Amino acid sequence: MMSDKYSPVSCELYDSLTDRSVFGKSVKLTFLENGKTRQKEVYVDDIVTKDGAEFLITRQMRPLRLDKIKKID
Repeated sequence: MMSDKYSPVSCELYDSLTDRSVFGKSVKLTFLENGKTRQKEVYVDDIVTKDGAEFLITRQMRPLRLDKIKKID
């Protein structure tokens, strides 16, 4: 739900996603979507900030709030 308050993510997670964006590497995400845990392998295009929250931009899915990401491999 987009109305819940954004919780900043760790620098480690942010830096890892940024590195994958720069080097064009894929990442396997474990994340929450509509209250369910999902997994998907994506290529990170960018990380953007909008309305006080940070979002992961990929080619494979719609923008994902970083605080919805539970794990990356």
